[in-house]
Amino acid sequence: TRRGQVQEAIEAYKKAIELTPDNPNLHYNLGVEYLKANKFPEAADEFKKVTELNPKEKDAYYNLGVLNDSYLGDKEAARMYYTKYVKMSNNPEEIKRVKGWIAQIDKEKKEFR
Repeated sequence: TRRGQVQEAIEAYKKAIELTPDNPNLHYNLGVEYLKANKFPEAADEFKKVTELNPKEKDAYYNLGVLNDSYLGDKEAARMYYTKYVKMSNNPEEIKRVKGWIAQIDKEKKEFR
């Protein structure tokens, strides 16, 4: 089953991380598997670890933005991660899209005051 495959992948990445804990790619892939399993706090922890190990990994910031925005309910953190992503990205379409999300967070913030 799909669910079983995701769980197997999670276990495999955890074992690999035990052997090479400072490999950002392993943490990133584990984060992706946690996303597939709807384990959002665990995914966020792995993407944060990626940014500690490799502060230039823009996709980890993107994923942290989406996680905080859509699943963890932390708009401030989402805005911070989106902003970091925008500063690092060189994809004009993605930058425009993510800037739109930042604007939406700012708009919602104003409405709640």
